Order: sequence, then C-alpha cells, then structure tokens
Amino acid sequence: MIGFLAYVIDRVGDFLDAGVDEFILQSIPNNPTVYEELDGEIFSAFACQSVDTPFCFPPG
Repeated sequence: MIGFLAYVIDRVGDFLDAGVDEFILQSIPNNPTVYEELDGEIFSAFACQSVDTPFCFPPG
C-alpha cells in the first residue's frame, strides 16, 4: 500500500472494518527507524483508547 499518510490510514481502517486482523509488511528495509516511523505515524492512529476499543494496537 503506497500513498499519502491519510490515505494509508484510511485504507488500513477499511481493511480492519472488513475483518482483517493481521498485516504482513513486505518490501521495507530491516531498519528500526522505518518501524519507528510506521509505529508513530500509522499504527498510532489505531492505538487503544480503552480496553473496549476494537482493532487497536497497544502502544509501544
């Protein structure tokens, strides 16, 4: 999935709404900085707001 940040977040949300519960990241370098950016910019958009929030990723 390639696109502007808002597009990627929206598409991830669409997949989660459709029932996807796992993503496999491919074609990205094995570089901790890349994963920190993904965590800070994309995965954090789905961070748990409460224990009852569906499709959330615990911080960290």
